Amino acid sequence: MSAIKFEGWLGLGPDSAKGKMEWGSFEPKAWTENDIDIQISHCGICGSDLHTLRSGWGKTDYLSNSDMPLQQYLSLLKWGGSFVQVGSPDGGKLPEISAFTLIMNNIQVGGSNIGSVSQIQEMLEFAVRQNVKPWIQTRSMNDANQAIVDMEDGKARYRYVLVNERHFGVSVA
Repeated sequence: MSAIKFEGWLGLGPDSAKGKMEWGSFEPKAWTENDIDIQISHCGICGSDLHTLRSGWGKTDYLSNSDMPLQQYLSLLKWGGSFVQVGSPDGGKLPEISAFTLIMNNIQVGGSNIGSVSQIQEMLEFAVRQNVKPWIQTRSMNDANQAIVDMEDGKARYRYVLVNERHFGVSVA
């Protein structure tokens, strides 16, 4: 097993979108030569923390399934906000929503197809076989201000990815 262990609120299935989460620990499996290291550059808010959207966090990610509380999600959007369904929930159907929520709040609803689970698996396996590497430069989270200055000065080659070494135990190459 891995030397890294995470502890916190865990979503254990589709009910986690309704706030049904459990406190626990998670230990990732050991790395193999076929694994791809993907660093997360954006972290969404858990479904149990819907209230944080109202305090100004802006763009937020939620779990998607056919019985997710979509009406509640839409009611949290600011006037003129957008909801984008990425991929298809199980069964391909969204829960019922009130047209009045859309009309009175000028809410836009759209969709985006990112591919099926098998297509994503095929893509990741291809990336491993072909030794595909991301076009990024990693910078320490401690250097975030300088990274912004450097990016505005055109010094970034491709993208900057800020790495939080203190919490994730990885170093910037």
